[in-house]
Amino acid sequence: MEKCILTFFAGKKRPLHYSIASMFKVNEKYGSAQDALTELMKDDSEGFAAMRFLAVLLANDAELCRRAEGYDHMPMIEEKEISTLMTPAEYVGLKDAISRAIGLGYHREIEDENEEVDLGLLELRKNPEAGA
Repeated sequence: MEKCILTFFAGKKRPLHYSIASMFKVNEKYGSAQDALTELMKDDSEGFAAMRFLAVLLANDAELCRRAEGYDHMPMIEEKEISTLMTPAEYVGLKDAISRAIGLGYHREIEDENEEVDLGLLELRKNPEAGA
């Protein structure tokens, strides 16, 4: 699955995915992704609540993507599975993974129209035997 960040929480390795559906829910709750990230970076109960909401949202979004691609269903995550008993290292790691997943959701690969193209290299990539 592309455009996912793998992380570990709730006892399992899980992908996180930020889609338009996730964006709508984030915007409804926080106003914008940037406001959600600002809330996420707080090291207090509000920051933990934001982390929990976003982790569940992005993990379940990734699970829906997995299912759409034909993978076996895994259980959806519930907020109660993310406890304040996690270690600070796990907490920081999960916050980082959430931030990266949201950033990846907005990342677009765009070719620069003004970038010079090496036609010889392009031809070699199309036909590797041409350079032999």
